[in-house]
Amino acid sequence: MGMVNENGEVILPFAYDRIRFTASATSAFLEKDGKFGYKILFTHHPVIEARYESIVLDRQLPVSNNWRFALFLVEVNGQKGYVGEIAVEYFDLE
Repeated sequence: MGMVNENGEVILPFAYDRIRFTASATSAFLEKDGKFGYKILFTHHPVIEARYESIVLDRQLPVSNNWRFALFLVEVNGQKGYVGEIAVEYFDLE
């Protein structure tokens, strides 16, 4: 599965086994080969690639009146850490 916009531009490449939209339909959970990722739609944020054993929206930190920065709790090799909405990992599990 993948996504294109109304202009035929690829938003997500056709490389995923499953895409589940959130209730608000402004983002989507991605699944590929038993791993999970996330895409916030309608932004320029990069894809959080489907490479985690689990991914859960854990908290939203206030930045301004209109923006909350999302932090996702992910699991990698049985260990947990955080990934920000801009796909930056805030952990070093080595």
